Amino acid sequence: MQLSSLIDSAFVQLGVAASDWRGAVRASIAPMVRAGVFEPSYVDDIISGAEEHGPYFVLTKGVAMPHGLPEAGVREPALGICRLETPVAFGNAACDPVRYVLPFGSTSAEAHLDALTALVDLIGDPAFFETIDTAHTPEPVLAYVRAAEAKKGGSVTYHALVCCRAGMGSSMMLKIKADQVIKENGYPIETRPGNLKALHAFTGDLVITMDDLVDEVHDAGIYAVGVDDILNVKEIKEGLETFLASKKDQA
Repeated sequence: MQLSSLIDSAFVQLGVAASDWRGAVRASIAPMVRAGVFEPSYVDDIISGAEEHGPYFVLTKGVAMPHGLPEAGVREPALGICRLETPVAFGNAACDPVRYVLPFGSTSAEAHLDALTALVDLIGDPAFFETIDTAHTPEPVLAYVRAAEAKKGGSVTYHALVCCRAGMGSSMMLKIKADQVIKENGYPIETRPGNLKALHAFTGDLVITMDDLVDEVHDAGIYAVGVDDILNVKEIKEGLETFLASKKDQA
């Protein structure tokens, strides 16, 4: 899983006010809690852990990555990017004050190692933080992350939202079949599940959905692959190949 697939545009916050490290942690994670990917208990676990063991999540000068155990309340993996309006002390003399807070949550200790490796590379890249400092909206930050991935991988990876109206069982079934097609054919596409409410914050490349929802996706200005039969692998494959062909035509 690539790093950019963990970052929703709503999780990028620029110029957040916080009076202390606890407030900074809570503010940085608030969008994930609102989105339902983290439970409120996850924030409490992180703060209590730091109160007991010290600021274990301060990574380097000016940068913290608040994170806790998956079982503390991670429903879906996610990463946030938060630039504080004024840096605050986290209790690490060598690295204080912290200006950049990157809250992270994973569903297991072993999952998403590739994404974390990419994050380490970004943290060591001064241009990444220059982009965060000068950005007024999330898009330049997200674009920088994607560009770094493309440069490292040598090819473009497209990001797809797989959704139905409610974002529950049918979207997960469609995602499973779409991922099967993508893996078998080596398509440069990564998927994430969701629902139509996620469209307003989606900054990826296409939406894979049911045929009767295609017009709503198009109205949002996003490329849509619609299918009549969730289990029809051939139909999904044809739709993805049409999308990839359209990207080649634009190149």
